[in-house]
Amino acid sequence: MTFVNETAGIVDANSTGAPLTSTLDLNGSGGITNTGTLEATNSGTLEINTAVNNAGGTIKANGAKAVVYIPNGSITGGTLTTLAGGTIESSNTTTLSGVTISRNSVYTASNNATTVLNGIITNDGLIQLFGGNGSNGYLSPNSNTTLTGAGTVTLSQNNSNGGCACIEQNTGGVTLTNTNDVIQGNGTIGNGGLTFVNGTAGTVDANVTGLALAMNGGGGITNSGLIEATNGGTLAFGTTAVVNTKGNITASGAGSVVSLFNSSVTGGTLNTSGGGAIESAGTTTLSGLTISTGSTFTARDDTALRRQRTKWIYQPRDQHQPHRRRDGNHFPDQLQRRLCLCPAEHRRPGADQHQQYD
Repeated sequence: MTFVNETAGIVDANSTGAPLTSTLDLNGSGGITNTGTLEATNSGTLEINTAVNNAGGTIKANGAKAVVYIPNGSITGGTLTTLAGGTIESSNTTTLSGVTISRNSVYTASNNATTVLNGIITNDGLIQLFGGNGSNGYLSPNSNTTLTGAGTVTLSQNNSNGGCACIEQNTGGVTLTNTNDVIQGNGTIGNGGLTFVNGTAGTVDANVTGLALAMNGGGGITNSGLIEATNGGTLAFGTTAVVNTKGNITASGAGSVVSLFNSSVTGGTLNTSGGGAIESAGTTTLSGLTISTGSTFTARDDTALRRQRTKWIYQPRDQHQPHRRRDGNHFPDQLQRRLCLCPAEHRRPGADQHQQYD
């Protein structure tokens, strides 16, 4: 059966709970066209097991016990809204194409489930991705996908027993563009061939104390916004190339770490503040970038650092006599103490540091 719900139409899973049946199942093989409202209220569950053309329509969960559940369903267009603690959540494989998540609403990408994304996802609210504890939760772009709306995407990975909260491509050759959302938490962005673009107003924030947000997409990363570690979290680049032109990579606050494992950063600015650290791991390549005034890049003893046309910017301290570079410019003595570009076994005997300037 094909079902059409017109502009003034309402379909309401409004059960008040036991002993009544609490679930209203929409599963017609001919799909649904909705320009009105499909909703769950009271203690009801609206289950969508079919394709919904929701352009101009609203799918809503209203009330603390109201649930819209989308196992093996797809939603194209229109708006998803949660009110008063209602839940809209994925199960098995849920596909969202060109939808809007309304202001203050939450879409829950459940653990042990996949939410496939297509087109422009206007996130004015919150997308919450859960994973781990032996299972995987995925947000999976299936075609070039754009996140916009200035909302938040939060990854929450339970590190017990393996598994991940992962943003990864569902098929090859896909680009995910973050226009102006905040992507935060702990988990993984990449986990395969995904290309990730963080726009000028976009933010990626590893902000869970003691836990990591990995960025390891084989398609590389283009950043013109902000990628950061805060609140004692770790932002872990893994075997990826970051084109950081006009972008900032920042570690802010004690215990916050940006780790560059077998990765390269080209252009833009590296910043540390409040005890945050940006450090090499494996082989790190820095090309044509700026280390901002007062910031520190740490080249660890057990790693290799390749430096190409990199500009180190530090504010000299009056109590230190500056050293001269080959080109005659001065560098403060503190730079020698902050940067070690060679493994310990390659240092001069009796010297704490071995530094060669371009």
